[in-house]
Amino acid sequence: MKVTDGWLLHCVDCGTELDADPVAFACPKCGGILELRMTKPLPVGRLFPEEGGSGVWRYRSSFPIRKTSRPVTMGEGGTPLVQSAHIGSELGLGNLFF
Repeated sequence: MKVTDGWLLHCVDCGTELDADPVAFACPKCGGILELRMTKPLPVGRLFPEEGGSGVWRYRSSFPIRKTSRPVTMGEGGTPLVQSAHIGSELGLGNLFF
């Protein structure tokens, strides 16, 4: 296991751990999904959102991501909750949101 800046990549399928250099998006051993894991606590104040960011990428400066890397995104994050107009009343739930 190699650790970079207190982070590593962990395969959710086979458990392989890799250096936290976000060049790979899939496990080189099994093709499984890689998740980012902290190996030590972040310094106080590191998880404050950046100006102009949206979704999880507003915390980009807190993660070991090269400044030249483009985020992989489908525009997720910041999705508003919408109150159910019909299903909530049918279920007796006046405050059902999707």
